[in-house]
Amino acid sequence: CCVRRIVTVLVWAAASSWPGPLGAQVTLDGTNCVIFADMFDGEIARCVARRPDGSTLKISLIGKRPNSIKKVELSINGLPAFQSIEVKAEPIIDSQNIGLLITDMNFDNLPDFAVMEFAPAGPNTPYLYFLFNPETGKFEASPSLSRITAPMFDAQSGAIISRWRDNATRSGQDRYVWRNGKPILIERIERTDDGSQCRTNTYAEHNGELKLVNSADCAD
Repeated sequence: CCVRRIVTVLVWAAASSWPGPLGAQVTLDGTNCVIFADMFDGEIARCVARRPDGSTLKISLIGKRPNSIKKVELSINGLPAFQSIEVKAEPIIDSQNIGLLITDMNFDNLPDFAVMEFAPAGPNTPYLYFLFNPETGKFEASPSLSRITAPMFDAQSGAIISRWRDNATRSGQDRYVWRNGKPILIERIERTDDGSQCRTNTYAEHNGELKLVNSADCAD
């Protein structure tokens, strides 16, 4: 029933000298972070997560205030950054949330991360996804994952769940699994409701294509 997250959350204890933390915030997946109160551009927010080997991964969002992110810097155990990734994003950064996800997205027991690209007017929020490659020791962009709407990562079943809405009459839920390093759509449950009729269509993957396997009136 629940999506399990591998990453253990830490609260980052920032120094009290200027620039100091404006206050503890949380990312959209529940990780504790801080936003810095410095009036100048630079490090806007910092989040820390514990990795399975006990080390800590620090993710710093760098850019122009209040929320124009130009770069993400990553470091281990407080050491100098081992990787800097250029991005173009304007995630939510406010008194309640930071548009950053830190969790195991490809189920290899290592934390990955995603930055909200922007906050849309509609329900489908885009993210820029980066997966950790243990062979290179670096994070790599995942364009195929970025194309999935609002993914939730279920480590117990090894599936990615995406709930989406096209318009007022059409919505659905997709299920993906990882194959050869890419998320593959294996099931879609689609609901259409024009006010006079409501139908639920279920599709399943067969030989690389989605095939209709069931169609019925909506249960509710």
